[in-house]
Amino acid sequence: KFNAVSAETPVTIKARKTGFGPVPPAGGTFAPGDAVDTETFKKGQDASVQMQLQCPGNPPYEPTRWNTAPVQGCTNCYAYAANDPDGHHPGTGTRYVQPGQRCGTPMTAVSCAEVLRAAQCDGMIPAPSPPPRKPGYYPVALVVDPGVDYHWYRLDDNCIWSHKPGTTEAKNWDASNNPVTNPETANRNYGTPNYTNFCGYFYVPAGGIRIGQP
Repeated sequence: KFNAVSAETPVTIKARKTGFGPVPPAGGTFAPGDAVDTETFKKGQDASVQMQLQCPGNPPYEPTRWNTAPVQGCTNCYAYAANDPDGHHPGTGTRYVQPGQRCGTPMTAVSCAEVLRAAQCDGMIPAPSPPPRKPGYYPVALVVDPGVDYHWYRLDDNCIWSHKPGTTEAKNWDASNNPVTNPETANRNYGTPNYTNFCGYFYVPAGGIRIGQP
């Protein structure tokens, strides 16, 4: 409670969007796009503030669109990251939506280097780590269990990362059932697979890209 003030005190509260690193130290600089909110508290008022963070231009988190037939069985994590739910072969999402298929040079190994190459060939754009806001694009992240499986996450307009493992349901929590606020630190150990390797970030155009068989 604010009891040490005479009347009203304006309080500026700054918070970095989830998934974009720690809050800078006192006197530090916030990057463009960081959430900033200002509240005015009266003497004796509880100093509780709720902030709804937004990442405008990113895909909406809409699991009902992805978790119903035929979309769920026709798509996988790569289609989800590309925001490309429609028009894929029924029931064959894990075979017909693979990195590099669209551009004609499919991935040939389950490794960071090869999946990154194939995704870039399909139209994804390499991004720095962590990825700063880029108008007209949204970030996605790649992880790999070498030789076993790859997996993609995407940052939605609620500033939470979500993903769609294979032909299962889209969700925004990790292997510990915690919200994915940062794909680098999220629990990615599902036994088999265990996505131990964080490969990096890409940008995807805001409307998504078409992937899978041409």
